[in-house]
Amino acid sequence: MPWLLFVPQGLRLAWENRPLSWAKLVLVWASVYLLVISLMQTKLPWYVLPLYPALALVGGSLLATVWNAEDVMGVRHLPRRRLAIAWVGLLGILAIAAWGISLYFGRLAPTPQPDLAVIGIAVALTLTVATGLMILRDSQFILVLFWGCYVSLLMLMVSPYWLWELQEAYPVKPVAAIVRQGTPPGSLVLTSYPHSRPSLNFYSDRTVVSAVAFYAERQIILTPEAAVSKYLQETHEPYVLVDHTLLKQLSPGRVRTLGQAENWTLISDSSRR
Repeated sequence: MPWLLFVPQGLRLAWENRPLSWAKLVLVWASVYLLVISLMQTKLPWYVLPLYPALALVGGSLLATVWNAEDVMGVRHLPRRRLAIAWVGLLGILAIAAWGISLYFGRLAPTPQPDLAVIGIAVALTLTVATGLMILRDSQFILVLFWGCYVSLLMLMVSPYWLWELQEAYPVKPVAAIVRQGTPPGSLVLTSYPHSRPSLNFYSDRTVVSAVAFYAERQIILTPEAAVSKYLQETHEPYVLVDHTLLKQLSPGRVRTLGQAENWTLISDSSRR
């Protein structure tokens, strides 16, 4: 968003001009790649990224039919082209949502984040001005959207909010340090964390595997607590990385603490010193 607003009519334009080379390119690109990722067994959000250039060409081809250089020059010889009502409505809704987000993070949130609110204001201003220009049938809304999105994204990338997924998981480097210090080189470390984190393997220089996934590969379905307990019982010199919640569920005399960082503790079996 907001460029995806122009994709449906852009695809229609490409289909109407399908004998032309540019239309063939974007139609084949979009349809073939959509089919490929649809057939994939595993789907992750970033798999769709290679489709974006095709969508950009589709949207750009449509906007090229809307653009009129006379709007920039302030001269108008022909009546202005009517723009789709759906564009105006959807862009207006996005503008209202952006203002609401800015107000929330600026004043209403339990912990106000002014810098995030400023980014929201930049987005809201961009969408509001673009909506106004659309209502006036002024094709300069394309320039406003372009520069406004560019500035907003630039502000986002220099802020600490550019990658929201980093805030959904624990910091890797402190945890990797206790794993590296508490285990010999080449060790296999199981963790109660449900997902694999390649960055943890890289910084710790160890192989850290989800305990649930470890036993799932052996056709054994276990809860994280059961998987950790089973591994501690059956493995010689086990190394397990557990969160504090699961650690409290384990018998205190049964585990030996090797290190702690953030909300994670590296443990081993106390009977094997």
